[in-house]
Amino acid sequence: MLFLDFIINDIKPLALTDTVAKAQALIATNTLSHIPVVEAGKLIAMLSEADIQTIDDSYATIGDLTYLFDSFQVNVTANWFEAIKAFGENDANIIPVLSQQQEYIGYYELMDFISLLNDMPLMEHIGATIILSKGLKAYSISEISQIIESENGRILGLFVSKLTAEKAYITIKLASEQLNTILSAFRRYGYHIISDNVDDKYIQELKERSNYLTRFFEL
Repeated sequence: MLFLDFIINDIKPLALTDTVAKAQALIATNTLSHIPVVEAGKLIAMLSEADIQTIDDSYATIGDLTYLFDSFQVNVTANWFEAIKAFGENDANIIPVLSQQQEYIGYYELMDFISLLNDMPLMEHIGATIILSKGLKAYSISEISQIIESENGRILGLFVSKLTAEKAYITIKLASEQLNTILSAFRRYGYHIISDNVDDKYIQELKERSNYLTRFFEL
């Protein structure tokens, strides 16, 4: 999926010959975390709002600030995950977009991608969210899907949320009237349920039995 409709060109990028005063005026009229610096259609750098505000010499040019230049971008063919990763890794609410010929064509804004996330079934539909863990070489997305669907569950979203040297953690949003049956099936297949926001009768029963035994031995 390409996000061509998300590309914005409302703000003209800075040039190396532009002054700090122009950059500060540009920053004052928008809420972007960074401003692109572009020359001859090529992205030179990204200059952060925080750095621009610290410059006292308003007559200095952008070309004088190379020590403040940052570099990040995504290609126009980037998928949703790559774009979101770029926002997070660079602590930015703007990501410049380059064509396949590496020319600057505009930028993405973070809020547009957050809105897209909110429209996804993973966020939009009511369902249970569970987190599983299993050995890094033992888990299988196809197996997880098969377990859920064999118990008449419906997957609304599924992704690997964390990887360690030994384990994979999988977050699942699903719709099912037989949630506890699904959880029991996962345990039979060696998955560990680590989510604590699910109404899991298995855990509740263990707690009740533990409380009963505690009271019994106290008699």
